[in-house]
Amino acid sequence: MTARLPTLADQVADILRDVSAGLSDAGSSWENVVKICFFLHRSQKLEDLKEHFSRTVKAEIHQMEYTFVDGYSAEGKLIEIEVTAKIATESVLHT
Repeated sequence: MTARLPTLADQVADILRDVSAGLSDAGSSWENVVKICFFLHRSQKLEDLKEHFSRTVKAEIHQMEYTFVDGYSAEGKLIEIEVTAKIATESVLHT
């Protein structure tokens, strides 16, 4: 998931709201997330991303991957977040 908003903080907040809604719709939650991948634009600071993320998500996620990238499909995108979680039927949801 990505977003086209003015700042990294805005984009992270928007994406995490969408992920939270998707997890809820699937009968899951952040506590069931097994892996999260961040693709951060090279112009941004990893410490800022971690701070924005930890303000919103309080669940302990054991597998978190960070990769720096040079760009996206549209100007202004600074982050892509991919989340893999267990859902109630023990299937896996990937957003």
